[in-house]
Amino acid sequence: MDRPNTDLTAVTAEINVDELLTVFPAAARVFVRHRMACVGCEVARFESLAEACRIYGEDVEVVAEEIRQAIRDTFGTGARET
Repeated sequence: MDRPNTDLTAVTAEINVDELLTVFPAAARVFVRHRMACVGCEVARFESLAEACRIYGEDVEVVAEEIRQAIRDTFGTGARET
């Protein structure tokens, strides 16, 4: 079984939303909490996290850090920032 990706440095403003949700499913709860309809959205395949945040009026750095924290909460000390 493949080990899940826990590299927190991958969560950047440039990451594609669809990829983000695929690689880091914990990101979904952050999108829902911010009332961002990215989960299940067809356009997510084409947008970066920065673009999605701009559309919803959210600060991309705040959302990215909340996603990193959701990953930390999921994987504990297994999450890495390398």
